[in-house]
Amino acid sequence: MKKILYIGDAASPHLARWVKLAHSHGFEVNVFSFRKPAPEIAQLSGVKFEVYEGVESLSSSFLFKKFSYLKAFPALRSLAKSFQPDIVHAHYASSYGLLASLLAPDPLIISAWGSDVFAFGDSRIGRMILRYNFSKADRILSTSEVMKRRVMQFSPKEIEVTPFGVDIDLFHPGKVDCPIFSDAELVFGMIKTMNHIYGVDLALIAFKQVIDRFPEQRIKLLLVGGGDADNEFNKLAERLGISAHVHFTGRIEQSQVPNYHRMIDVFLNPSRAESFGVSVLEAMACGRPVIVARTGGLEEIVTDQVNGLYCEAGNSESLADKMIFLIENTEFRKVLSNNARNHVTQTYDKVQTDQLVLRIYDSI
Repeated sequence: MKKILYIGDAASPHLARWVKLAHSHGFEVNVFSFRKPAPEIAQLSGVKFEVYEGVESLSSSFLFKKFSYLKAFPALRSLAKSFQPDIVHAHYASSYGLLASLLAPDPLIISAWGSDVFAFGDSRIGRMILRYNFSKADRILSTSEVMKRRVMQFSPKEIEVTPFGVDIDLFHPGKVDCPIFSDAELVFGMIKTMNHIYGVDLALIAFKQVIDRFPEQRIKLLLVGGGDADNEFNKLAERLGISAHVHFTGRIEQSQVPNYHRMIDVFLNPSRAESFGVSVLEAMACGRPVIVARTGGLEEIVTDQVNGLYCEAGNSESLADKMIFLIENTEFRKVLSNNARNHVTQTYDKVQTDQLVLRIYDSI
């Protein structure tokens, strides 16, 4: 039985996907993290977690915080010595990647996630750390082509693209019994961390324009997810006078995500920057028409006017125009819905994308 040590955020649903995949295929799994594991993996039989808490509060400085993670290195080294993994796989190329590169295991896989190579890589120190980390990696993985191109700025090595897949049996078309909205209401929605970079403010401003255009129509906006800016966006909805039409859920459990997708009629992702867009794929798998910003990895998974619509990144008026277009064109919504579901089943079925990862693990 191969042993794999993941170094990454155990609370993240993204890392949880990797942990569940390795566990289900017979790997002995250990996870080193700064946060407690997500509920979906916390109780997995045989999976062990080493949680080094307190690092996030050590410094408010973004760059200094990366170096403060080094305080966890002795604990990681001790874990690796006792566990003796066959594979070490670091998720997030900056902080967790730095710990992994200092550990210098053989072999080492580093997966880039997004902000670790985009925002972090904009600073001189960030670039130095990323170049060092990638120089120690035997395999470098990216979830999208746009992120691959970014990683190539820090490493001459081959970058392998392993896109996130979607469980098409879990994320499927249909409606759910919804205590929040009636069947007569048209629901626009987002499922995302409530953060400025994801354009939640743009969605609210655009929705105000839509409400003004159709004052008699029953239209709602569903914003699913927690985040640091949650309160700020609630206040923005109040200032815009649309609070009665907007529902904030706060943080939800990962197991609830499919049902929330099925409460939404049109899915929005007006991100200012996006390395991939897992929630968009999930919405498309549920047969929802999507409106996405023309940016980053979103352009890889959505083809304008075929399986979704583009709006201009950072432009609330462009988003409002596309929302209005779909309100007025119900038949075209159905075309986008069918094409979206077909695209995911053909290209991003989790069964297919899992095989890419397992082939990499098997080749080591």
